[in-house]
Amino acid sequence: MDWNDPGFDEVGIELKTMPELPDTLFVIATLRVRCGTDQAVYAYRFDSNGRTRVIDDHPKSDWGYGADFELSDPDSQGRRLLLINRTSTQCASTWMEMTYAITG
Repeated sequence: MDWNDPGFDEVGIELKTMPELPDTLFVIATLRVRCGTDQAVYAYRFDSNGRTRVIDDHPKSDWGYGADFELSDPDSQGRRLLLINRTSTQCASTWMEMTYAITG
């Protein structure tokens, strides 16, 4: 790999829905960076008035973060939590920073 090249030559967009949240669309934007990818997660809720962005998750990082998310089971009132688990992109180390966000 040429270390002078930032590597921004691959870009991807994934649209994801979940049966448990039928009115919500998740958008995962991916950009190739050195030694991995950097991902941003957005979620939009749709209703009769249009759409509203309800999640904008992209922590600052020199190298980037990969993202994975999981939805909890509903509580007694039907509420759920969304966990966004992030692992840092690393070139040569197995010691990785981890960040997370929980949205209710």
